[in-house]
Amino acid sequence: EAILRTYFRAKDENRPELLTDVFAVDATLQVIDRSAAMAFPPITAGRDAIADVLVRRFNDSYEKSRSFYMARPTGTPLNFASDWLVGMSERATGTGRVGCGSYDWAFEHIPDYRAARLVITNLISSPSRSPSILRSRFRSASPLPGVFTSRMRRTPSGMSRISKAPEVSS
Repeated sequence: EAILRTYFRAKDENRPELLTDVFAVDATLQVIDRSAAMAFPPITAGRDAIADVLVRRFNDSYEKSRSFYMARPTGTPLNFASDWLVGMSERATGTGRVGCGSYDWAFEHIPDYRAARLVITNLISSPSRSPSILRSRFRSASPLPGVFTSRMRRTPSGMSRISKAPEVSS
């Protein structure tokens, strides 16, 4: 789970250097983009190139991102699949956007536990019709089972809860 959280921290906080703890040096990224709003290369090879695509270029266009996995891994799996949800603002216009899709991760243990492959399927990326509704939905996110992000804290009952609501420009 730590690797998955670090990936979201890198992307959401524009910190590409964190991806050294996420991806193997020779990792590959495949993007299956079914949305017309974002353009990603279909195949990217190497951790540095992945950091450029998923962090630097993404953050050139978007800010105030908050990403969520819709499932939790158990143990230290070699493969992990999860749907995802993201809320963000366009830098140029301030328009709030939402996106969703799926991640398919493949990990390796040699020499360290890192992602060898990531397949991202983008299903939807669209402007929020009402940024105030988007803001309120993210602020009121409850501790849903399985849902997690990079910004979690433990509640006394042991359930994860979102510790800071995302700011989405209207």
